[in-house]
Amino acid sequence: MKLDVLTLAAHLDDAEMGCAGTLLRHVAANRRVGVVDLTRRELCTRASAELRD
Repeated sequence: MKLDVLTLAAHLDDAEMGCAGTLLRHVAANRRVGVVDLTRRELCTRASAELRD
């Protein structure tokens, strides 16, 4: 998929908490937006990294 805007985030919710307004403006302007979270979610409460693997 071709994207117009790609956001790289170090932790979960970083993109949403840090630049959600900017991302929403791009979406409103009909741009394709993607977010990449660079984590294995080790600190997530839903499961361990081993279970997700």
